[in-house]
Amino acid sequence: MNKQNAMCALGMRDAVYDYALPQAWVDEVFQLTGIYPAPYFVWLYPNGSIWGRAYPICEAGKELLANYAQRLTEKDRGLPVW
Repeated sequence: MNKQNAMCALGMRDAVYDYALPQAWVDEVFQLTGIYPAPYFVWLYPNGSIWGRAYPICEAGKELLANYAQRLTEKDRGLPVW
């Protein structure tokens, strides 16, 4: 399934999103989790906003986002992330 089909399956047919992800975000997720995130996300612009956010398009993306958030918390608390 491609990203467009995934978004349609999620009921997001009319959402404004981009297949391209900010490189800095991709790099940080990869650095903290060891997983390349691009296949699992689109960059969503909710309610016509110019500010986007990562939006997981599958279960693997949701799990990666949770892992990333946990690693960020550990990093912010000064704990080793590996």
